Amino acid sequence: MTSTTPDLADQLQEFRDHREMTDRLATWCRCVDTRDMGPMTDVFDEDVVWDFGGGTVDRGLAAVVERITAHVVVATYCGNRQIHLANVRIDIDGDTARSSAYFFSTSAGIREYEGQALLEWGTYDDTWRRGSAGWRIAHRNYEMRIQSGPLEIVYGSAPAEMWQEGDHRRLDH
Repeated sequence: MTSTTPDLADQLQEFRDHREMTDRLATWCRCVDTRDMGPMTDVFDEDVVWDFGGGTVDRGLAAVVERITAHVVVATYCGNRQIHLANVRIDIDGDTARSSAYFFSTSAGIREYEGQALLEWGTYDDTWRRGSAGWRIAHRNYEMRIQSGPLEIVYGSAPAEMWQEGDHRRLDH
């Protein structure tokens, strides 16, 4: 009986870790949906590296929050929005983990985009680190696979310089 006790304890810890990471992914979605960036520190490491694809990479949580705020909070064409996650996979190895999740995001347009929506499908591939405060995302690869609707709803309000030259999300007006 004692030989199975560590196995059960390990399984329970893996379950707890998995639950913590999925809860933190849900917190990320709510941060953007509610436009409350305060809880981002509960999800991302302060030194997070976020690769948006298309050559655009942010280093540090402050830079990520600045980008997200520019697109969905400040002088934006984005009204109500929701991010949904599916097919979450998490592989844990000690104090590091890798996760992959599909996302579907819908952003309702406001002002001149009233009655329109931007629909986006993609993948978050994350590398996690466990620290004294729990699991945090240290690196995110963000892959946008499908976009349908006016990109301006999310990308039209932030300075074009936030995106690398040649990135299709860079909307020079």
